[in-house]
Amino acid sequence: KTVLTAAHCIRVYGAQAPYYVAFGTYATQPTETVRVVAQYKHPSYTSSGSSHDFGLLQLATAVTSVTPIELNSKPLSSAFVGKPIRHAGFGVTSGAGSGGGIKRQVTYNVRQVTSALIESGAPGKQTCSGDSGGPAFMVMPGATEETVVGVVSFGDQNCTMFGEDG
Repeated sequence: KTVLTAAHCIRVYGAQAPYYVAFGTYATQPTETVRVVAQYKHPSYTSSGSSHDFGLLQLATAVTSVTPIELNSKPLSSAFVGKPIRHAGFGVTSGAGSGGGIKRQVTYNVRQVTSALIESGAPGKQTCSGDSGGPAFMVMPGATEETVVGVVSFGDQNCTMFGEDG
């Protein structure tokens, strides 16, 4: 009944608008849609900065058709630079704004880790507008399964240089 997203995605259409979480491959033809009953931004998030860009959506009913993925509980450090990170999202395929609404995934390497952000990307592979709030997955040392290590927060306008996860 809880979905992790980016804080900048919380109440993006206003406090009174109805919100839903859609599941499936196509945003316009979801296999399941569940109403959001509450939204929470990280208390330290401000719209002027990208730090603490985390939010939670509380759903009206439990979703049983999707297997939850565990959240990472271990801090990331510069030792993770060069390790693969996988993103999933419904964003556009270029800064020009085309190709959105289809769930895609991409794997490339971590380029930098700071106390608040994970930077990643590769030529021709990048998160883009509409991927915000989508998960970033990694297999942590000693593990065999992916965990959620962050959510897509921001990147360069043309979606060609870098992406940052909170």
